[in-house]
Amino acid sequence: MTRFSSPRLFLGAFLCTAVLLTAGCDEEVLGPTLGGSIEGQVRTFGGNAPVAGASVTTSPATGAFVTDENGAFALRNVDGGPYNISVRKDGFQSNTLSVGVRDGEITPATIFLEEDEDANRTEAVTAEIVNWTNRAEGSDSTFVDVEYRVRNVGTADISAYEIYVRIEAVGTSFFQEARGETLTVSQSDIGTFSKFIRGETAHSVAVDDVWFDSTGL
Repeated sequence: MTRFSSPRLFLGAFLCTAVLLTAGCDEEVLGPTLGGSIEGQVRTFGGNAPVAGASVTTSPATGAFVTDENGAFALRNVDGGPYNISVRKDGFQSNTLSVGVRDGEITPATIFLEEDEDANRTEAVTAEIVNWTNRAEGSDSTFVDVEYRVRNVGTADISAYEIYVRIEAVGTSFFQEARGETLTVSQSDIGTFSKFIRGETAHSVAVDDVWFDSTGL
């Protein structure tokens, strides 16, 4: 026997299915998006003055930010969880602060930067040839006697230095290295050396390069 269902039954089932699908879609699309915010200040250590133009980054990454003229920054709509906030600014030591963000809440953060005492230190050394002469010994031996000056013109003490001197003769060149130790700020050091150049005659003497180091202090 063939049975026929009522059209009203089909219509009712169709409407119920449509309502359920619509309700599911609305819940998915219109559901609340949770997130928190970080409102921060970057200030000087000790003086508590605002630090403008400081670079702010986070880990996990949320973006890169720069503090305003009041030293303030804000991170909006970030996922809840722990974050490390790192701040950098020329002339200051970098600093990192760990915070926890909660959904729907504002997390305050104040990061203090300490001035970098080494930021204003400059390391610089100059070297020059003060005097030089050819000195013949016998008929086929020549020495070049050289006097040089090295000076610390920076703002940091130097623990060691080397200068490299080029001696030019006709058709050939000779090289000599001279070394020295501690040079305090503004201190000068006078040195001498003699270089054997066979039977040649030097026509110029100049400093080729200078190396120096302050890590040993």
